[in-house]
Amino acid sequence: MLHLIGVALVGAILGTAMDRLHLMYGVLSYYDITLMGQAKFVPVGMAIAAVALVFGHRTLVRLRGAMAASVGIGAVITYVVFLLIAFGATVFFQEHPKYLAIGLAVAFLPVIGSHPYNGFALLCVLAALIGTGVEIVMVKQEMFRYLHPDWQGVPMWLPSLYLWAAAAGAQADRYLHENIAVKKTRAGAATGRGTRRR
Repeated sequence: MLHLIGVALVGAILGTAMDRLHLMYGVLSYYDITLMGQAKFVPVGMAIAAVALVFGHRTLVRLRGAMAASVGIGAVITYVVFLLIAFGATVFFQEHPKYLAIGLAVAFLPVIGSHPYNGFALLCVLAALIGTGVEIVMVKQEMFRYLHPDWQGVPMWLPSLYLWAAAAGAQADRYLHENIAVKKTRAGAATGRGTRRR
């Protein structure tokens, strides 16, 4: 439960900070500006998205019957940095949406190739489709708006950005699984063996 809360908190803080950059640099705007220019639902929405990406990876891996090797905290940080770079690109190259969308997607191809196990690619595709779909609905409901939309109220680079978010979520899940779930199971098994010896 604690790691679930931790993922939600990190998602809320990091996601809200990234969203503020989009607000500051004219990528989007909100109709309800109760949170210093941002809508009050932003931290909650970012927390839900983070939990969905991290634990969605776990669910898909189990359904596909495979598990990737564990990773250290360095891999998580690396992919968060990749996400931040991709996010920064959507700020500074927003006037070139076509090239931005293609660039983010092409740059992601080696990431797919380096994660051949079942679940990773599916998570990334689902994140791109569902995440973009949710934002289209939110735009239609006038919860916020993109200032330079290309299709259905959203920019064409949005699905590509979700690919990078999904990759970061997958690394976080792999780290948490090894360092929390697996270690807890091993500790329980060791305790059981000790009890039987007595």
